[in-house]
Amino acid sequence: MLCRRSHLRSAFSFAEVMFAVVILGVGFILLSAIFPVAAEQSRATNDEAVAARLADAAVKTIQYSTTNDDYPDTQGVMCPFSDTAGLWSKVSGNVINAADARYAWIPFYERTGTQGTVRISVLVVRRQLFDVYTPNDLSGDLQPRGISIVSITPQGDGTSIARIARDWLGMYQTVTDGSFLIMRSGDGDIAGRSFHVSQFSSADADSVSFTLVPGDGFAYDESCGSASAAVIGRDFADPANSAAGYAGPSQDIAVYTTIISPN
Repeated sequence: MLCRRSHLRSAFSFAEVMFAVVILGVGFILLSAIFPVAAEQSRATNDEAVAARLADAAVKTIQYSTTNDDYPDTQGVMCPFSDTAGLWSKVSGNVINAADARYAWIPFYERTGTQGTVRISVLVVRRQLFDVYTPNDLSGDLQPRGISIVSITPQGDGTSIARIARDWLGMYQTVTDGSFLIMRSGDGDIAGRSFHVSQFSSADADSVSFTLVPGDGFAYDESCGSASAAVIGRDFADPANSAAGYAGPSQDIAVYTTIISPN
């Protein structure tokens, strides 16, 4: 008589099951760590794409909405449009993105003389603490904040250190990682250049210091002493009460600079 030998084995042991569960758990932990990074990268990519489109639209709006007489001589100082009533009134109705009000653009200009070309910089921002920008923000979070630069000093690794004075209004507190410093005036030809804030460095009784990083179209390896700069940076913690200070991450996405010939 022939006998069949069974190849069936006993069930998994408890130790084997636990070992498999541990391996599976580690895998899920590693996989879950990828999602926040991927989500942040996806958001950054989308922000940059939106910013490029908005900046292009902003320059076209500026070109066709303003004339030569709208641009007074700034004597080499980069000025926000909001400093010039006529300019601001012509573009302010368009700075909040109609298709997605989480985004907006803030224009600056610099001109020497009253004829010829005008240097335009457009800072594109994204709402952080709140849902969208509203017309109330045209006199609030979308107004550039003026800060005083004590010094900008290049470092050996290609970065720079910016010392920002502690002004009595507390505007220096709007500066944080990701902000752009748009230089209004300073030593040499630094006016109109942009510096990208990397991270907080140090602080003393009179100033706070941040590391600045170079990037395409941004200033690097340049130094200056006392200077002035404009920044958007963090949201007002309470838009109805500016005295409440600033909170959240930087609203800044990117800065674009071009030259136009006013009509």
